[in-house]
Amino acid sequence: MQVTAVTRSANPVPHVDRIRPREELVAACAEADIVLMAALYGDDTDKLLSHEAIAAMKPTAYVINIARGALIDEDALVEALAAKRIAGAGLDVTATEPLPAGHRLWSMANVLLTPHIAGAGSDGTGESIASVVTGNLRRWIAGEKLVKVVTDKTP
Repeated sequence: MQVTAVTRSANPVPHVDRIRPREELVAACAEADIVLMAALYGDDTDKLLSHEAIAAMKPTAYVINIARGALIDEDALVEALAAKRIAGAGLDVTATEPLPAGHRLWSMANVLLTPHIAGAGSDGTGESIASVVTGNLRRWIAGEKLVKVVTDKTP
């Protein structure tokens, strides 16, 4: 695997083969098989993965967002997914959370949604995955409603 990072800094990043400046994001998206959004959100990163960047992606490419929903132009992403101009998306976050019932993303076969838990294994970022699993096991044994459930059905 060749890993390319698009970043504000030219400093080396562990496990990254190539660093590109943010001005080359669209070109990097055109070359990528997987575009992983793991950036901090701010005014300068709102819709960082823009309509132009999504349009540049290969039809076999995937978008994965484990950071913040507003990093992606969600309307452009939904449009590209519906038209199958990109292969799919794995979204741990969306622009509006919780994602409203009936939102198109719920029913798209080429989208995997997870319940905003990508950072849960890190100290200080919320519940650990282990605590979610063990908590749900306790709830299941007690006949209670589970939390952070992901289904393939529209809520």
